[in-house]
Amino acid sequence: MEWDKPIGQTLPGEQFTVIGVVSDYHFQSLHHAIVPMTIRLNSDRINCLLVKISSDDIPEMVALLKNTWTEFAPDLPFEYYFLDEDIDRFYRTEQRFSRIATYASLFAIGIACLGVFGLTMLAVMRRTKEIGIRKVLGAGITHVVRLFSMEYIILVFFVSLLACPAAYYAMQRWLQNFTYHIDLDFMPFILGGILTLTVALVTVGYHAVRIARANPVDALRNE
Repeated sequence: MEWDKPIGQTLPGEQFTVIGVVSDYHFQSLHHAIVPMTIRLNSDRINCLLVKISSDDIPEMVALLKNTWTEFAPDLPFEYYFLDEDIDRFYRTEQRFSRIATYASLFAIGIACLGVFGLTMLAVMRRTKEIGIRKVLGAGITHVVRLFSMEYIILVFFVSLLACPAAYYAMQRWLQNFTYHIDLDFMPFILGGILTLTVALVTVGYHAVRIARANPVDALRNE
């Protein structure tokens, strides 16, 4: 309204006088910008009452409100809802999306681990004699583990280079649905890459340590 002193002013075309001004607050979801709003007190037509209650004994408070309502307005049904539940409904879609993304991610990680596990097993079978020869020539467990791990470290690195920009772009597009949102940085993607690398190394390391601790004679005795 661009009033320097709004208290006491009358709204244009209305019979309402301004008795107070509150700071902006989100009465809609964060998908929407805060827009002007008037809160009107009309004693002739009350649509609802906003009541702040203690959370110590909610059923008792609701029963008290119902009895009081019935006493003063016996002809009107007593209906109520909780404000926190109403606000929670703003983000039901995001909550469902979060659950779906979590389950899909866990499923994808499980499938990826099985794939890495199988590839590592195949690589170990193909290079059993090579590892036996390396051990005979003095190679230790650390050398064998590093030999297998480097291949997958390079693979995960290049995959991360492809996946992180795509994920960053997708998240930026999703955040544009919100008028108020965070600014993305690359730290979550770096941590995701490190986690992916850790999972891959643990999977590869299991096979590498097992074959490195085996007796090289068993690998070399058959031509």
